[in-house]
Amino acid sequence: MNITYIGHSGFYLELEHCAMLFDYAKGPLPDFDFSKPLYIFISHHHADHFSPMLFPLFRGHPSVRFLLSADVERHFGRQTMRCLGVTDGEYQDLRFLAPGERYADERIEVTALATTEEGIAFLLRAEGKRIFQIVRDIDPIQPLTCETWHLKPGVTVENLPEVERYALENSDIISYHSYSDY
Repeated sequence: MNITYIGHSGFYLELEHCAMLFDYAKGPLPDFDFSKPLYIFISHHHADHFSPMLFPLFRGHPSVRFLLSADVERHFGRQTMRCLGVTDGEYQDLRFLAPGERYADERIEVTALATTEEGIAFLLRAEGKRIFQIVRDIDPIQPLTCETWHLKPGVTVENLPEVERYALENSDIISYHSYSDY
């Protein structure tokens, strides 16, 4: 197993039987093992989480699967995707997921979870483990953390979105995310 941080929210995860690329926007891509199926995850349409250059870059890969937030489709639409170089056949193979929807095949199970962003978070199970378990298997030298957006005075854990409850249960450190002015 190998995890490569690419930048911002982008990283590459290579497991024994498949590989995954998350929220690539820019930066050097790692060397891919094209003998394994490749899953490309895009959590939302913002330019710091989504690069249209991925479509032509992976054209012809025998077993690539794009899993995108449904907001990508709403934001760009079929015409824009065509202008970005996505062929009609490729477009038909894209999997757009809204919160609560699932994708599964013989290698992975994905559940799309609601976030406060326009897109989704991915709850992922692969090779019998959830993503936090996968990361813990490499014995990271730093603590694992996920941020919560809704935890504030008066809000109970039971009232948090599923992705935030999962983050609280599986993080070593809890952080808070805010775009508000200081």
